[in-house]
Amino acid sequence: MSARFRMCTGLANACQELGFQAEVGYQTFLYSSVKDWRKLLMFLLEKLPKEAAQTADEPTGAGILLTRSIGAEIGASLRAPWTPSYCKRESGSSGLHAFTASDVQAPTGTGDLQKKIPKEVKLYYAQEMPYVVAQPVLTRDVLSSLLAKNDSEVAAQQEWEAEWNQAGLASRLSEN
Repeated sequence: MSARFRMCTGLANACQELGFQAEVGYQTFLYSSVKDWRKLLMFLLEKLPKEAAQTADEPTGAGILLTRSIGAEIGASLRAPWTPSYCKRESGSSGLHAFTASDVQAPTGTGDLQKKIPKEVKLYYAQEMPYVVAQPVLTRDVLSSLLAKNDSEVAAQQEWEAEWNQAGLASRLSEN
C-alpha cells in the first residue's frame, strides 16, 4: 500500500508541476470519480506536443510520404459516415446503373375470375405475348420497367377512384 501511495503522490506532484489547477493528490489516483479522471486526462492531452511540431523534424522520404498519404486516406474514410458499397458510386461499385424503364405489356383482366376472357385473348397471352422478362432491351431494366408499370397502373387506379368518389355517376365513369 505504501508503494501505491508513493506512486500516486509522485503522479500528483507531476500534474501540479505541469500546471493542473484543480486539487490533485494521491486520493485523485486511488479513489477518484470518472469526472475527476476525465478532467485530469483532458488536461494531460492538451499538454501533449502538437503533431505539427513533430512532423517538421521528420525526414520526408518517398516511403514516409506514401505512409502519410495512406494514413490520411484511411483517416478520411474513417471520419466519413458509413454507407453500404452499393450506395457509393465512386468507390468502385460497378453494379450500379441508371433507373431505366421501358414499356412492358402484361396480361390484363386475368385477376378477376368473375370476368370471362375471350378464347383468342387467352391464346394470345399464352402463345404470342412475350414474357415480361424478355420485353426490355437490357435484362437489368426488367425490375425498373415492372416498377414503373406498376406505379403507373396504381396512379391511374387512384385517379379513377378519386374522380369516382368525388363526382360519382356525373363523372361518366363506369364502375367496372
